Amino acid sequence: MRINLPLNLADFRNDRSGAAAIEIAFIAPIMILLALLGVDTANYVIATEQVEQAADTIAQMIATTSPSSPGSTTGTVSNIDLQFYHDSAALIFPGVLNDAARQKPPLPWAFDIKISVAGVYFWPTPFGCTTNCTYIAITMWNAGDNPRQCNIPLNSVSDTAVPSSANLPKDVFGPNMIIVVDVLFTYHPMFASYFGVSLPIARSVFMTPRYVGTINYQASSTYPYNGISGHTC
Repeated sequence: MRINLPLNLADFRNDRSGAAAIEIAFIAPIMILLALLGVDTANYVIATEQVEQAADTIAQMIATTSPSSPGSTTGTVSNIDLQFYHDSAALIFPGVLNDAARQKPPLPWAFDIKISVAGVYFWPTPFGCTTNCTYIAITMWNAGDNPRQCNIPLNSVSDTAVPSSANLPKDVFGPNMIIVVDVLFTYHPMFASYFGVSLPIARSVFMTPRYVGTINYQASSTYPYNGISGHTC
């Protein structure tokens, strides 16, 4: 039997049957990987927005504290209030519940996110000045997982600086007291985390009290739950 080898090779080279299956075999893994990364990216954007919403909502709740008595210029928050504000984060940012449940071992959601609050007062320099003052930021009281330190002036940094418990944006300095809420969450992608990827999301919100000039912290001795507690500096 005679075989025309050149003709058979030419036929093989020109035969396109099965080419689509081969192309799909090469392209499909890349497309699946891109799709999974797209899901992780979308979830990261959502988590970033919700972390910011949680910080903003907690700051607003504290900033709207009512006067301690009619006509007073000061208000008071207790550990009961702070625990309520802290727990509201689970409603504003439900993704933290899923993230905590995926950890190995699973975590209570409150251990998967760090929320800190503080009341910051600004001392004018020189003391008693009314114009052209500079200010020193001092923490009056603090509470939460990563509280701002007492008796150590907070640094003035640019508005675009990475949030830090040791810094404040220069635009918030003086003369009014501010409420500071810091939220730190480490985002663990659903798929990329298998490759050791984790992305920290840090957001800080600064807000002046709305109805009073000063908001102080005072612990409630009747609160039975050993949760959030504050400290007066």
